[in-house]
Amino acid sequence: MAVIIKFDDDSYFQAYIGNNEVGTLDILIDEDEFSGEISYWLNGIYVNKEFQRQGIATELIKKAIDEFEEVFVSSASQWEHKQNGDTSARELCDDGADLVNKLIERKIIKKEWMINPFGEDTSDY
Repeated sequence: MAVIIKFDDDSYFQAYIGNNEVGTLDILIDEDEFSGEISYWLNGIYVNKEFQRQGIATELIKKAIDEFEEVFVSSASQWEHKQNGDTSARELCDDGADLVNKLIERKIIKKEWMINPFGEDTSDY
């Protein structure tokens, strides 16, 4: 099973097996309003149920890291995102948190990339 990852040269990645799209990854591009600095955030990842647990999400994330060098992951809760008026999909569901933790253990995602986008320290939660 060869997985082909395509990138739209902006922020969207697609995983294919043959002609079938089996997964997607969206990156949120965030420009700081004061400094103009751009950061890239894991915003939404989806893998078709029958293709889950086969490394496709990992391959999508690795491709995004190859493209952007740093891909941040939000440590904020869904409540924090809502309270801050953030309508992105940056908060992690349980499966997403498990995936990110495994990728941190495997040193694919750096632990320092997991931060709270609202500047709140959640390291003790």
